[in-house]
Amino acid sequence: MKSFLIKYIVIVLSIFSYSCASSQGLPKSDTKNKKAKTLLVKSYQQKKAGQYPMALETINKALKKDDKYIDAYMLKGDLYYILDQFDDAIAQYNKVLEIEPEYVRAYFFIGDAQVQMRKYAEAKKTLEKFNTYPYAKKLDKQVNELLAICDFALTSVANPVPFSPKNLGPNINTRFDEYFPGLTADEQKLFFTRKLSQSWSGNSQIQYFQEDFFIAEKQDTTWSLAKNVGAPVNTPENEGFVSVSADGQYIFFTACNRNDGRGSCDLYFSKLDGDKWKAAVNIREPVNTSAWESQPSLSFDGRNLYFASSRPGGFGGTDIWMTTFENNRFSEPVNLGANINTAGDENTPFIHPDNRTLYFSSTGWPGMGLADIFFTKKDAQGNWKEPTNIGYPINTPSAEFGFIVNRKGDWAYFTSDMPGGYGGLDLYGFELYEDARPELSSYAKGEVYDAITKQKLEANIELIDLTTGEVIMSSLSNRKTGEFLMILQPNTDYALNVNKDGYLFHSENFAMKEYAADKPFIISVPLNKFVVGGSVILRNVFFDTDKFDLKDESKTELKKLIALLNEQKNLKIEIGGHTDNTGNKKANQILSQNRAKAVYQYLVNNGIAAARLSYKGYGDTKPIADNKTEEGRSQNRRTEFTIVGN
Repeated sequence: MKSFLIKYIVIVLSIFSYSCASSQGLPKSDTKNKKAKTLLVKSYQQKKAGQYPMALETINKALKKDDKYIDAYMLKGDLYYILDQFDDAIAQYNKVLEIEPEYVRAYFFIGDAQVQMRKYAEAKKTLEKFNTYPYAKKLDKQVNELLAICDFALTSVANPVPFSPKNLGPNINTRFDEYFPGLTADEQKLFFTRKLSQSWSGNSQIQYFQEDFFIAEKQDTTWSLAKNVGAPVNTPENEGFVSVSADGQYIFFTACNRNDGRGSCDLYFSKLDGDKWKAAVNIREPVNTSAWESQPSLSFDGRNLYFASSRPGGFGGTDIWMTTFENNRFSEPVNLGANINTAGDENTPFIHPDNRTLYFSSTGWPGMGLADIFFTKKDAQGNWKEPTNIGYPINTPSAEFGFIVNRKGDWAYFTSDMPGGYGGLDLYGFELYEDARPELSSYAKGEVYDAITKQKLEANIELIDLTTGEVIMSSLSNRKTGEFLMILQPNTDYALNVNKDGYLFHSENFAMKEYAADKPFIISVPLNKFVVGGSVILRNVFFDTDKFDLKDESKTELKKLIALLNEQKNLKIEIGGHTDNTGNKKANQILSQNRAKAVYQYLVNNGIAAARLSYKGYGDTKPIADNKTEEGRSQNRRTEFTIVGN
């Protein structure tokens, strides 16, 4: 992936100098041929501008002028290295040693190229030989890093992890570069960045390219033809690295050198308004600074935003930071600390919907080469554990980045320029091996609409932890489709509250302590207006079996009802208790009466006038489902309220 030149991938290919090599403790490498020297300078400038084929043509002209020109062979080797033609690169470095065996610096570059070719045993021998020369002390740090890669790689290659990548196909990948995937929690929408074109700016030889966001939707087991997200999110400038909220209603991304920017690159977000994206908004200070901020990743609940930055206060070049959305703004970012960040570069964070597993790329932790994918998990105290290299052959001597994992944790997406693609960088997916998987999580996906007209509604959605009463997530359903989606963590019981002005609220219950962790809930949410006869099932009012004492978990739902009654001062309601048809009918009627009374008493004790309330037990006389199944009986065991006056 070395052809993918973006800011955070820094490839140090050589320690190039035009001065006499003897000043570095090496034999002379220069030339007396002025024409050859002029051509070498020109070739180096072309290399610096990314014009590699042109630079090769130029350096070959220099070698025709002087076929013993060591600096020219070294530069030619560097150019082949950049182009991933490592055999050719090694041939040039060996040519240097043929001309001058004491020009031992060439051994370092041969060893580096052998690492890229995954010839780790050969590379280790070459680098160890280089270490026998006094000159090697000048490159001590780089040599030790390469030797560490060899040792790590030899162990990793001997113990490969399962890996069978599949290209996402021609509806996603093209002759252009596709990278940085983002996925909704239901895996129905895939966002990614495409580099559409590149050009050169006149005599300045500056390379320009156009990056835009594209989106594809799942159709059975394949992806639809990707479409440009369009204006106003995409602009004539570059947009890159999209992170999509779990429900697909927000995207966070990187944009550089904009008029409203704070630094070279800043973080922005856009909200989906119906089926159109709104103009992007700069997140501003204190998240964006005069430094480089990029590669956002949004947590499942929308509260935390992880990102990479070169801002002061870090451990190295680029670090991973986190900011929290509170009081309607993003907080001062905090560094994730020494268990994540190193003196190298940490980039492309991805926080999984389980909110405990973080994937990222790093050049600082022991790995296979330029940048490897690592993952880490939070411990019981909320601290990040030391990262684990995700392993070979997922990681290679090239730079790996832009790695994400689906909600279920069994499938990963990443970027690669491996052979057999459609051109340049492509997006791939593969089954993620067990040990690298995050925790399972589920989701609730629904559609809000008017119960009578069926018109889709924009409504307030709240997901509440029934044990703590804390609002875990809050959002709005899409105003055009009425859709919403909420992530559900395992071993947590949730209440879902849907409300809209002019309508009765709707509640749901998700008992994740009892159900399979990855089981999704697909629900319809019809909202009724305030009319006499309208009713609401209080799905989060709980009693123990055959008892009528309100459980503590009921208070969250009843507080919503109290708030509704306080807002609607003229509303009068009847609380109804219902049972299934098992057991003694008379006992069921008494039980339902007492349960309705318990709710009535709670409302009165919390300030609702008794004159506005009544209660009644119906036993098993008004079933809403078939009593022949446990699921049906569960629905029939309910508490509800009905409007009797307005």
